Amino acid sequence: MPAEWTAGAADAVQRWIDAFPTPFPIAQRWACLGEAGPAGGPGWLELPDPGVVAGEWWLAGPDGPERPGAYLVDEVRRDERGHLLLRVPAGLPADARSVWADITRPVDALHAALLRTVPASLATDLVLQRLAGPPDPSIPYPGGLSIEQAEAYRACRTPGLRLVWGPAGPRTTAVVVGAAADLARARRRVLLLGATDAVVDAAVAALVTALEPEPGQVVRVGPAHPPVADDERVALDLLAARETTVEDRRRAVVGHQLATFAGQDPEITQLTAQLAGYDDDAYQRAARRVAAEQELAELEPRRRAAAAVVRTAATRHNLAVSARAAILRERDELADARAALARIDVLEEELRRLERELRRRRTEQAVARHWARRRADNWLDRVWRRREAEVADRDLAKAERETAERRSAVQWELLQARSVAGTVTAADLAAIDARLVDAHNEVLAAATQLVRAEAYAEELAARAEAARLRGAPTDADRELVAAAERDGLPARYERLLRLRRRRPSSAAALGRLSAEHHALAVRAAQQRARARVEIIERAAVLATTVAAAAALPPGRFDVVLVEGAAAVPLAEVLAAVARAGSAAVLFGDFQRPGPRLPSAVRAAALSDHGLATWVAGTAFSYCRIDSPEAALDTEGCVAMLREFRGGSGFPQPRGYRAQEQVAR
Repeated sequence: MPAEWTAGAADAVQRWIDAFPTPFPIAQRWACLGEAGPAGGPGWLELPDPGVVAGEWWLAGPDGPERPGAYLVDEVRRDERGHLLLRVPAGLPADARSVWADITRPVDALHAALLRTVPASLATDLVLQRLAGPPDPSIPYPGGLSIEQAEAYRACRTPGLRLVWGPAGPRTTAVVVGAAADLARARRRVLLLGATDAVVDAAVAALVTALEPEPGQVVRVGPAHPPVADDERVALDLLAARETTVEDRRRAVVGHQLATFAGQDPEITQLTAQLAGYDDDAYQRAARRVAAEQELAELEPRRRAAAAVVRTAATRHNLAVSARAAILRERDELADARAALARIDVLEEELRRLERELRRRRTEQAVARHWARRRADNWLDRVWRRREAEVADRDLAKAERETAERRSAVQWELLQARSVAGTVTAADLAAIDARLVDAHNEVLAAATQLVRAEAYAEELAARAEAARLRGAPTDADRELVAAAERDGLPARYERLLRLRRRRPSSAAALGRLSAEHHALAVRAAQQRARARVEIIERAAVLATTVAAAAALPPGRFDVVLVEGAAAVPLAEVLAAVARAGSAAVLFGDFQRPGPRLPSAVRAAALSDHGLATWVAGTAFSYCRIDSPEAALDTEGCVAMLREFRGGSGFPQPRGYRAQEQVAR
């Protein structure tokens, strides 16, 4: 790039700066951009667009963001009016509404970019008005494009510098988006610029739909409109925030704590004022005496009732003990009959045993006689069987004599036992035993009731004694307690104590918490700044406005596409084209108003040729394309003579009046 071009452009921009000086302090990193106001939706604050480029946004008080008490803004976007919306940081206090930023005016960034610009062939071509020839006709183009759109698309895919004359709208955006998407698929790096944020966001939204990019493949730099601002794949702030999730979580927790403490301070001050003159110790002493008096009054009827219960329980216990003693005596009187009945059972069982034994002996004797009568095989067997039969006869006779003797003795003893038992039966004994069990259970229940009643009575007596020991209240005590409770002073005092316990114990502790929050915010801001640079360097398609492009980190792109180049100063376009390595295509409509400049700059351009060329002029005016005929006749300028109009979504061709004259 010619050295005189660099000097001439930079001098013109410097005169632009001189004609419209910055309202912000010079040589200071941070500038206060004003007070943020409430936005239409919750969680956001609104600020009129100050027209600056900022890397960090902070909300703070008058001391600025370099001291504790400042809050880093995590996200900045635009609303439908173009105002800035700042996401409210967690725990932001109500008095931190001053917006601070490390700002760069686009014109200042442009001047710095021009001073550091190195020679670039495409920018030199633009300075020399040396546009490339017609686009390569062999390049295929996407379906759905008209012939004019296809020619513009090929211009984006063909090396060199070219202009595309055509009105802003869906047709131009379709060409830019299609070319950017295909260049990204071909691994070509693209810088996509627009005259306004709305133009850039419309192109990015369409590009996301067409390309379906991975996170960071397409990057939107600067505050954007929804839905681009909400897309975590393309919004630079959201992409950079991924690198600070740990710090952000901790910062949110600390911010909420600080907000809680800050919100408690007015309440603590108010409660302290309301409790002036209140002595909680005196109130507690008086309240204990008044409560003791009330407790004694409540305990007296309860003590009388408890004493009555004790007497009733004692009577029940005495009656139960007496009834059990009577049953025990009755059972003792039947002890002989109980023993006789038990003896009768034993004797009767012995008689049954004697009968069983006698039947067994008779069976054995019968078996022996049976075998003795049977014919034996030899005389020895006959002799042996007869002897066994004789032995069985003798044993049976002996058993019958012994059984008769024992039966007589048992029957005599049985007769005596029955005479002792008399009319008492086993059922009578079981009944008296059951009555004794019931009587014993009644004694236990009565004893349990008595013990509990006595314990409760003793507890009431101890409470009454403790209440009497607290002393009797005076009239002054009663008045003090009534007045304090009427005004709710004890409850307020408890609330004050709770607030003070939850709050840091000292101003130093609160300061350390605030310093931790600020350190986390500074660390997050630094990490995000580094992440933004890395994300920008890796992006396949980088999108921002032409004015903001001058503030981008230095870097080269394969292709630079500028939409709305007829509405931005030539110096800004030249700085953007200087970043292009292969191709640069400038889309614009020269029949629309040119660059938006301050009135002082526009007035100075009337008499300053440099300002008129570099600042008030555009790439189209510089290349002498000021009519449809010039656009059609200029080699290297693609003319799109028709545009879509109407809200129905259907293409409705409309030509300019000048175009109609050319057609005729």
